Amino acid sequence: PVNQEIATLMLESLGCSVTVAQNGREVVDCVKKTRYDIILMDCQMPVMDGFGATRLIRTWEGELGGSTSTQPIPIVALTAHATPGDRAHCLAAGMTDYLAKPFTMEQLHCVVAAWLPKHASPPTAAHSSEPAATPAAPTHPVGQAPTNIIDRRAWHSITALQRPGKPDMLAKILTIYLTDSQQLVDQVRQGVADGEAQLVNEAAHSLKSRSTVLGAVSLSDLCQQIEAISRRGSVKDAEPLLDPLETAFTHACQVFQAELEKRAA
Repeated sequence: PVNQEIATLMLESLGCSVTVAQNGREVVDCVKKTRYDIILMDCQMPVMDGFGATRLIRTWEGELGGSTSTQPIPIVALTAHATPGDRAHCLAAGMTDYLAKPFTMEQLHCVVAAWLPKHASPPTAAHSSEPAATPAAPTHPVGQAPTNIIDRRAWHSITALQRPGKPDMLAKILTIYLTDSQQLVDQVRQGVADGEAQLVNEAAHSLKSRSTVLGAVSLSDLCQQIEAISRRGSVKDAEPLLDPLETAFTHACQVFQAELEKRAA
């Protein structure tokens, strides 16, 4: 929800109207009902990932034939990975282009402008979720001792999207974070206890993504480590990271809550 909100703001600031899909299956359903100018396809989503959704869309387009109204929709892959193999995987699945997260407003602008049809004015965009656009945030320096770091410079990417007369966007994003992030921490801990690598992977990935965009550097780093461990199929090695994860999360929430109270005052 944090990154969905920010991605929607970024796209709307470019003049796009946006449909948010919660998973790959919903993306496919949306495309069959409405003609979109471009799809930003997150590769890692629940129910059906971006690769499966893209293949179904391309198959559906092929079944419709080659009429003008059914020309292939540009599908831009959004992924946290940026290796040549990842790019090849995206293109092989039928995606048109590739954008690595986190990406800046300028990078998003370039890719949207490159693939929008010339007639599109104003452009419309379908945006798949989890986590879509994440404005660039500082990373944890290699070799630095783990401390509870909150880099408030990351908030500038959100406040820069603030529009006159609209609700306080940073306050809205912080509120969304505080509302349901605890359940992700709980899922990580429960998944480690039960040996459920997939659950750990999904929860750590989601918590990492939303924490990065709000500058919770230490928390994001811990999530990344846990996510990497879970990809190996065993989560036992993640046990020593659980208490530091809880501590970093608590600290981040305290900072976010204090900022909320300050902005309200």
